[in-house]
Amino acid sequence: MKYLYLLVIIFVFIANSLNAQINIPVGTSDEVNMFLKRTTCFVLKDELISDYNDKIEESVEKFWTITPYKFIGTADFHKMRSDKSYAFIVLNQVYFEKDKTNTKFDFLIATLGGNYKTINDMPTLCAIPLCYHGNDEENYVYKLPVVIKFVQNHIKVCKENPELDEKSIVEFYTNQSENILDKTLYINKNEIDSEIKSKSSFSANYSGNFEITDIEAIKSIIDNNEPDAAILHLIKPQPGNGLDRCFKLVVGTENAQLFYYDMHSVNKKKPALLLKSDLKNMQK
Repeated sequence: MKYLYLLVIIFVFIANSLNAQINIPVGTSDEVNMFLKRTTCFVLKDELISDYNDKIEESVEKFWTITPYKFIGTADFHKMRSDKSYAFIVLNQVYFEKDKTNTKFDFLIATLGGNYKTINDMPTLCAIPLCYHGNDEENYVYKLPVVIKFVQNHIKVCKENPELDEKSIVEFYTNQSENILDKTLYINKNEIDSEIKSKSSFSANYSGNFEITDIEAIKSIIDNNEPDAAILHLIKPQPGNGLDRCFKLVVGTENAQLFYYDMHSVNKKKPALLLKSDLKNMQK
C-alpha cells in the first residue's frame, strides 16, 4: 500500500520516567457533527489480495451504522480528501513527536475531508494503534471488527460528551459502569509473561474470570460478537529490531468498551507481553 503520512500526537511521555500518559484524539463538537453528517469513506489497501481489505469490508458492512459509507482506494482518497462532503477512515503511519528514531506505527485514523493544505493538517477524530509498521497484518486483522466498533463508539461518545478532551477521555472510558471483572478475559497464551503464564499464577493476580487460549478461539469470540468477553490487543516489536515499546489495550468484544490502555518500555525484566503489573492495574 502507498501509505499516507499523518502526524498524530497520541502519547505524551513524562520526562525522566518510564511511565506514560496515554491520550486518544477527540474531535471538536463542530468536527464530530460534520463527521456524522457526511459519507464515511473507508480507504482500502492498493492490493489485489488483502486480508485487511476483506476484513475491513466485512466488519463495516456488519457493524457500521452511524453514517452512510463507501469503500475507496488510496488514489481516490487523494482526489477526494479536499471534498467537504466526505469523512475518511484510513490506515496510516504515525510516530511519536519527540521520538528521534521516527519509529512508525500503523494506526486506523478517523478524519475529515476539507480545504486542508496537507494531509497533516486534516483533523484527527480518533486514532487506534494496530501494529508496528511493517509487522504482518495477520497479527491484528482478525481484531478489526472490534476496532471498527471502537471508532464508531468513540465518535458517539465525543458527540454526547463534548467536554472530553484527549487527556480525559481515557479516564472516562476506564471509569464507565461496566467493569472488566464482569467479563471473561480471553488471553492468547503467547502474549503472557512467564510470571503469570500458568492458570494458577494468573488467578493469583487476577480476580475475574479468564481463559488462556489461542488465536483461533479469540477469532471465534470476536466473530460471534460474544457479549460477556474481553480481549487483549498487544502491540509489540519484532524480536531483534531494536524497538522497545509495548502497547496493551483490553476491550470488550460486543461493544468495544475500552477497559485498559497502557504501554511499557521493553527490557529484560519487562518483555513485550502482558505483565503481572497489568493485571493489577486493570483491576483498579
